[in-house]
Amino acid sequence: MTSHLFYNMTLSKDRHTIADQAADAELMKDIGQDIFLPFEERIQESDRRIFSEHIQKQDHHWFFIRLKGNEELYAVKLQDLPSDLHFQIAKASDLVQNISEQKDLNECYAALCAMYGDIYFIYRLNENDIQVHSSGSTYLVSRRYTLAAFEQFLMEHTKDAQQTEMKEMLAEMKQGISCSVRSFSGNYVDDDEKVIKTIFQFSTITHHDQSADVIGLIHAERKRRQPEKEMAQRDGLTGLYAKHEIERIAKESVAADDGREFALGIMDIDFFKNINDTYGHAAGDKVLHQIGLILQEEVGQDGSVGRIGGDEFMILANYTDETRLRNLYSDIRTQVANSFPSYGMEGKAVTLSIGSASYPSSCKDYESLFFLADHCLYRAKKNGRNRYVIYTPSKHGSVEDILRSGYLGDTISGRQDMDPAEAMVNMICSVSFGSQKDISSLLDEFAHAMKIQNVMICCGDPAEIRYTAGENALHDEKALKHIAADMSQNSVIQQADDFVIISSLEHLSETSAKMKETLLQPGILSFVTFRCQDAEKKDVLLILTSIGRKQKWNQMHLKYYRIFAELLKKYTL
Repeated sequence: MTSHLFYNMTLSKDRHTIADQAADAELMKDIGQDIFLPFEERIQESDRRIFSEHIQKQDHHWFFIRLKGNEELYAVKLQDLPSDLHFQIAKASDLVQNISEQKDLNECYAALCAMYGDIYFIYRLNENDIQVHSSGSTYLVSRRYTLAAFEQFLMEHTKDAQQTEMKEMLAEMKQGISCSVRSFSGNYVDDDEKVIKTIFQFSTITHHDQSADVIGLIHAERKRRQPEKEMAQRDGLTGLYAKHEIERIAKESVAADDGREFALGIMDIDFFKNINDTYGHAAGDKVLHQIGLILQEEVGQDGSVGRIGGDEFMILANYTDETRLRNLYSDIRTQVANSFPSYGMEGKAVTLSIGSASYPSSCKDYESLFFLADHCLYRAKKNGRNRYVIYTPSKHGSVEDILRSGYLGDTISGRQDMDPAEAMVNMICSVSFGSQKDISSLLDEFAHAMKIQNVMICCGDPAEIRYTAGENALHDEKALKHIAADMSQNSVIQQADDFVIISSLEHLSETSAKMKETLLQPGILSFVTFRCQDAEKKDVLLILTSIGRKQKWNQMHLKYYRIFAELLKKYTL
């Protein structure tokens, strides 16, 4: 979504000259720098009457004008203050773009709701309506409801014995209680008779302007009689089984001891970090998503597939015939290379490394099976990548032989790459329910999970960088001092709603020239900032930067950055 959509301007009531010396710099570039010029004289003559009429009416309705020397259409909304006139202004083209982005976002919400069959809602405190997102096959469809209609729906579906509890929950929601989870018997989501109860969960997020949103989820808990694949939890990006689910399927297949045979393959994308570094995280996500589709297509009904790490996948094939396995792994590699012919190293095709072992011919327990497949993956990488290695005892030795050779392997629960959402859940639980981590450790964990080169926390008066983290974290005291001073005072950052994204410093205006020069000194070429507060309600600026390269920031990760900024409220910085 556009991060700086609305500009603010204050005019004197008598002469309609600019009364706010700190007006938005970007807007001033469009309307002219002369603050003593009445605003009417900045407007095209054909639109001046419209402007004058709305000042007289003070109706708080949006209207449209064009400025002199500029054919851009602007939307304007006036608000009467005791001594001055305050108005918001936005480019109509930005509003249209924002509506388009909101439409795309709503489609994403609908896809998520369809995936899990849930209802998601947002309620802005003290307002009279509530936005609902759903899959469309639910009682509540995706649209805006009045608060009264939403309450009426819930009360009508609540059994007599729980009417009082439902009223208490609704009261908590309208009061902005920080967090609440309640369970009600019956189905509030759809007409599925398998639903035994409905879980209501919501939490309140307070924004920098003190407005607050209640974010809620309505989840139908169903009887565990659905087919295994329908009940499985999925990885949000690829649609494959999540790590814990594919592991459960593999372990249960071994434990069944019913004579079944299957092969376990571990697949890794070669030089995946280079894709993120060169083309951006959005491109990396695109590769992961497409590979997920390829794996589902190639494995089909003959097995199961899961994502077990950042760029690592597990394949469970319901057969052990080596010729079929070779064909499967070869076809997967070919499909991926054809899908991404230039995203690999040196502009070549994306390649894969695969290690595979079979049960029960290779071993008799899950841990050994995973160990052998992981060892074969290691050998595939060591021998130049872009290949698959299938375990055979005569060629690779037993588990004991491999251990004696010095290879220690890894376990699925100990992989280095963790899904960002999973990492954020761990951080939230640690901060909210466990023994609270110190801020330096939390920042290190955040930087590692989000793969951010340099993360800084700026606070205090005068502002200073008090904490840094990341694989390329800055520690030069002089550079940090200048960064704190310039970024804490920059008008673009301070006047944005709560965050600013700059993918290239070239996008900064001339008014930010000093900050641009300061950032270039240590090699910062792009950044994201979030404004928030600490436990004592003191202003904090969370700064994420790339070092030595421009970066197109992953829009899907903005929600994680915002959550982390919210966690800082638990700390006195």
